[in-house]
Amino acid sequence: MNEGTSVLLGLEDEFTVLQLERIDADTVRVVIEVIDPEGACPECGVLTSRIKERPLVRVKDLPASGQRTDLWWLKRRLVCREPACGTATFTQQSRAVPARSRLTTRLREKIGSAIASGNRAVSEVASEYQVAWSTAHRALIARPRPRP
Repeated sequence: MNEGTSVLLGLEDEFTVLQLERIDADTVRVVIEVIDPEGACPECGVLTSRIKERPLVRVKDLPASGQRTDLWWLKRRLVCREPACGTATFTQQSRAVPARSRLTTRLREKIGSAIASGNRAVSEVASEYQVAWSTAHRALIARPRPRP
């Protein structure tokens, strides 16, 4: 895939775009993966590139060029090579998508900011970004507080 696509989506630092297709007039489907084939075990820190499986995980993101983005991350579940380590497998992590998150960091920040700075109802913003009320509320709570 053309690396220009990664730049247009703002993913060029960590991800490469594997596939891009139009789903309908308002939606594009994007499949991404982390550029670096290696990952450090979160327990022992040993680098590995041995892949156990490749789960495809859906991640919510901001719209791109006025279109809804159906974003899918082809993750790598890696095998720790350290025999003494208690962690057998782990998935690659990213700054753009925190561990166990189904939202990009930029979408979470946008939701929290929309609620706080716009003095809008949590339900209204949740509906706008097509996330659950509880997800929007957590984004608001996690938002950094301005210093007095």
